[in-house]
Formats: sequence, C-alpha cells, structure tokens
Amino acid sequence: MNIERALKTPGWMSENELSYIADLASRHSCIVEVGSWRGRSAVAWAQNTPGVVYCIDVWANDAYGISFPEDPPDLHQREEWMLTEFHKNIIGILNIVPIRTYSVKGAGIIKAMGLRPDVIFLDADHSYPSVMGDMDAWTPLLADDGVLCGHDYGYGGWPDVKTVVDARVPKFRLIDTLWTTEL
Repeated sequence: MNIERALKTPGWMSENELSYIADLASRHSCIVEVGSWRGRSAVAWAQNTPGVVYCIDVWANDAYGISFPEDPPDLHQREEWMLTEFHKNIIGILNIVPIRTYSVKGAGIIKAMGLRPDVIFLDADHSYPSVMGDMDAWTPLLADDGVLCGHDYGYGGWPDVKTVVDARVPKFRLIDTLWTTEL
C-alpha cells in the first residue's frame, strides 16, 4: 500500500481510512469517487489501483471555512483555487479522470460511458437530500459484488450522512468515519 503522498495532501481522511481505501483499490479497477475536493483520497485510490479512478466534483471553491497551516493566506481568494489545488495534488498520476460536474449528473455520464464501477465512494454534499440523491443515482450503477462506501459517517458536522446510511445500507462496517459495504 502506498499512502505517503495522500498523507501529504490536505484533507480530512485519517491514516486508517487512507490505508483501507488503498487496500480496497488494490483489488479493484474501476473506481468512482464522488466528491474529491483537494485530492487526498483520490491520490490513495489512484496510486493503489491497477485501473482508473473517476473523480466527480464541482470544485466550487467551498472550503467549509477551513484552512490548513501550509495554505497561503490568500488561497481562498484565488480564482478556481480548489480545482487548481486538486490538479496540483494529482500531478503525475495518470489514472485519474476528473469529471467536473454535480454528483447526479456525473452518474449519468458514467452510465452513458457504459461503466459499471466496482467501487463507488460517496463524499460529496452531505445534506440529507443530496446524500439520498447520491444513493439513488449511484447504487444502480455499482457492479455485481461491487463495494459501495463513503465518508463522514458519525462525524458531528454531517449528521445526515449517518441518517441516510442507517436507512439505506442494511449491512456495513466502519473504519473511523468511513462506512463500507465490504464486510
């Protein structure tokens, strides 16, 4: 497993979570990450899969009011800063395909491409209607025996993730705040 570069990329995913997705990636070849932000998890997926990672995000410069110590003080005022940061963080990783769109539209694009991802990772808008919409749009695209997973289950700032996962996913396990149907 290779997570060194991912650990150096700004983001909230823990080392345990990155280790899990690196291991999961090593066993799968068509991965969709819905919500990539600055690329921390995308790097872990891509550097460990023999296949391709499709990153679906709007890269809308929403930082949730968060800055990291290494960020320049004016970063959040720069035009297209989030997409620029994502591209900076994935330089040289050739198996990432960024698709700049909203989650549900991204599901339509993946479907139109004829893809049946064997891993779908949900980490986009964490509001109740959006998480429900993500489940409705993405679950039918999952390959047989694929793994549906996501982030921020039980995190206090995003209670709707837990509510939707509890209602829609009959069996899952947790790695910190990452939920997964891989049992």
